[in-house]
Amino acid sequence: MKRISGSIAIIATLILISIPAIASGQPSAPTSDTVTAGQARRAIIASAAYMYYLSGKASARVDRNSIRFTSDTFEYDVTSNRGTEQHTLDLKAMEPLGVYCDNRDCILRNQAGKRLPNEMRKDLEGLEWRAPDGRCPQECVQAANNSVAALNRLHVLATDN
Repeated sequence: MKRISGSIAIIATLILISIPAIASGQPSAPTSDTVTAGQARRAIIASAAYMYYLSGKASARVDRNSIRFTSDTFEYDVTSNRGTEQHTLDLKAMEPLGVYCDNRDCILRNQAGKRLPNEMRKDLEGLEWRAPDGRCPQECVQAANNSVAALNRLHVLATDN
């Protein structure tokens, strides 16, 4: 009987040593370089409640059902009173993005905080995050930051492939 309980104690100790996060009670959260393409895509879709596209004076909400991905592209449709426009971002060709937020909205910029390059402007420059009431509360800022981080991660994954 003592031999069996001693063996169980040794096995339990080995399990606890081999799983330090569980043994210490600390959750093991993924780091940004371990986020999968699926997780990044879901983060972008989750932020769609705050996604709008501003073209001239017309603003249209981005429908979360219109968001599509391939291994190399991020696509979405914008429907306004002028019709439906399809936007496609080449994830391999894009440069890393940043976001600028004020109390009204969050808009895309490059990582240095400057305007996007010409080849990215058509499909991204009008993309913004704001609440339906025209303000950008903390949840909106978080949605924009999550989307930008996810797009940057998808860019890395696309160029690695």
